[in-house]
Amino acid sequence: MDSPSLKERLEVLLKHYDYASAYRVIDQHDISEDAKRLILLMKKRRQLAIEELFELSLTQHFQKTYQCRLTANPPAEELLANYIMDLQAKVLTEDIIDFVRAVSPIIYRLFMRLIAKEIPDIEDYMTDAKGAQYDTWKFDKMAIAPYPALKSFVQIWHDPRVTSRSLASLISQLAISESLKKDVSFLRDMEKSVRNPLAHLIRPFDEKILHQTTGFSSRSFLEMIIKLARYTGVVYHEHSFYFDQMNQLIISLL
Repeated sequence: MDSPSLKERLEVLLKHYDYASAYRVIDQHDISEDAKRLILLMKKRRQLAIEELFELSLTQHFQKTYQCRLTANPPAEELLANYIMDLQAKVLTEDIIDFVRAVSPIIYRLFMRLIAKEIPDIEDYMTDAKGAQYDTWKFDKMAIAPYPALKSFVQIWHDPRVTSRSLASLISQLAISESLKKDVSFLRDMEKSVRNPLAHLIRPFDEKILHQTTGFSSRSFLEMIIKLARYTGVVYHEHSFYFDQMNQLIISLL
């Protein structure tokens, strides 16, 4: 049997969004510099490193030459979009256990962004733990804050740790739509339902077991994260998946 060609090997790796392996494969081959650069950029994206994507000469080159936009958001929002891209790649490649283990940080960040839309100086009511496990709430300051939601929160919440659970409780006191509050509660319930099984996991964990354990699918989890991200101002297109678009361009250059 003939060994697969370089292009065939790369197509398999790109299909699985395995840019690190793809870059190792091409490192010693003479291929299009733009293809090589794109694979390196996607490798860095999977490593959650996006700084290079904002280099002006780079963005102008790919926009002018291929009508290809490397980013869709300002840096802060693109960092969140990038994290969601990585989650979507995990879902598409059925890497469910890593997907579930990676959802808590984005949920925390999105809950914070949602609160900041209503309380722009929310971080002034938190003590930075500076490397410790949890930031903490400044309950005394919250009690005299000019925000009714913070005053109400202090009345119902007494754990000083800033967690996704406490953020969800604070969101329930905000003057926002009930449907949005339900979405937040649903997302928090999803997160909670997967945390305990994973803490004691000693067996394989796939989509079927995820649904049996929690009643949720990874796609429903992802869709809710994307919905909340969009509400907080993050541009994200899950149906024209970014990595798939980049893969098409890379393959066309081989």
